[in-house]
Amino acid sequence: MRNRYSETIRRLTQSFEGTSLAIIAVAVALLFTSAAVGNLIPALSVGDGPRVGELPEDTYLVAGKPVPRNLPPGRLPGGRPNVAKAVHGYFDNNGYELDRVRQGGMEVPPLFLSHMPRGLDSVKDVGARKRVFLRVVLPLVLEVNRRIERRRRYFLQLRQRMAEGGGLAALDAREREWLDAMTDRYRVKKGEWDKLKRRLDGVPPSLALAQAATESGWGTSRFAREGNALYGQWTWDAKDTGMVPLQRGKGKTHRIRTFPNLLASVRGYVNNLNTHRAYKKLRDERTRLRRQGKGLDGPTLARTLDRYSERGQAYIDDLLTIMKANDLAALDAARLSGGEREAARLLPVQPS
Repeated sequence: MRNRYSETIRRLTQSFEGTSLAIIAVAVALLFTSAAVGNLIPALSVGDGPRVGELPEDTYLVAGKPVPRNLPPGRLPGGRPNVAKAVHGYFDNNGYELDRVRQGGMEVPPLFLSHMPRGLDSVKDVGARKRVFLRVVLPLVLEVNRRIERRRRYFLQLRQRMAEGGGLAALDAREREWLDAMTDRYRVKKGEWDKLKRRLDGVPPSLALAQAATESGWGTSRFAREGNALYGQWTWDAKDTGMVPLQRGKGKTHRIRTFPNLLASVRGYVNNLNTHRAYKKLRDERTRLRRQGKGLDGPTLARTLDRYSERGQAYIDDLLTIMKANDLAALDAARLSGGEREAARLLPVQPS
């Protein structure tokens, strides 16, 4: 079923290329597939074991709102739709305002864009451009954190059962297989459960937003537009897709890792912080905050990232400036709206 509907959406999207937003085509398709949406994206819970948090990576999800039919598309030079303007209008028209999120007056709608909207760099108002960027990236960060929290809760349940007697023998084959997958993902050895717990944790939104802003030029860099690369992650692995920096130094061979969509980019970034030896200080500080019963604090954790950039302390200072100037720390308490079993809609938007 999934392949059939995906192909229908792909054909409709292509037929609308260059005329309007692809979401209009998808809205028509959804009128005929709404009954099947629940089957396309299964409801998830902690008890789902290995499926915990594993939603499709190549979709948009919109819960609680109908697909709009009257987005103001605007136009870019050459007649292409200005998707950024449409997305900005959609956010505004549906009351998605960062100030309301900061003040605790609303939860963040689960709107996940797969690509940075075309035309973001043409938005003349710098404040408006930043608001679009932050409102695009914030739900992605919250969703990645929510997936990790599901895994963390499930892991703690399994660990408690192992501690009560029998060790791994207390788990069934499916549960042991899930633990094996987690030890591989978080690069720990089997039995290093304390280490896995330290790594199986989220990243404060203020830190993720500030790093995405500085690494991607607020979503306007070539890497962000063409490769969904929000965090400037270097790779030397031939198995990774990547882009060669135009100003790469002589003798250097690294590429900037690219991703199929923005959600995968955020997930790759968080996994990098959770596993690479360069960010052990961040993980240790995060564990200390947890033990003190405190929430994850973006500015505090930013001060541990002296090895994220070759710029060292100057990079950290830039992150702290962005956080303060844009009041990002107030977003660390943000939450996604909608229950885990709320039905979702597919909403693709044209890539840049």
